[in-house]
Amino acid sequence: MPNRRRVTGWLAGAPLLALVPHDTVHATAGRSITLGLAQLDEELRRRFPLTRQVSGGLFELTLLRPRVRLLPERDRLDTQLDLSLTELLMGTRHAGQMDLDYGLRFDAPSRTIRLRDVRVH
Repeated sequence: MPNRRRVTGWLAGAPLLALVPHDTVHATAGRSITLGLAQLDEELRRRFPLTRQVSGGLFELTLLRPRVRLLPERDRLDTQLDLSLTELLMGTRHAGQMDLDYGLRFDAPSRTIRLRDVRVH
């Protein structure tokens, strides 16, 4: 099974962060974007299930059914995901869940929203 750091790194680049419609990502410093929990949840659900090969193509990781919770007291989000890891050589499947919380930041040079300070539980 891929180690947690690699999976977390892969998640950081996954469409999990493409939470904002493309036309609103053109925010500049000093502007803010407000999304309600329902809109955030809808944007995430449209991008799942998400499947990628990991560990040099030895495994196929599928992320399913994201569930988002706001953690306003800590200025963070919590996301729970179901996952399925398939060993491609033998076809064996392993099911599990992942729970992570994180903050968001706007990256001005790439005009994208990024995870910051990810904690996997």
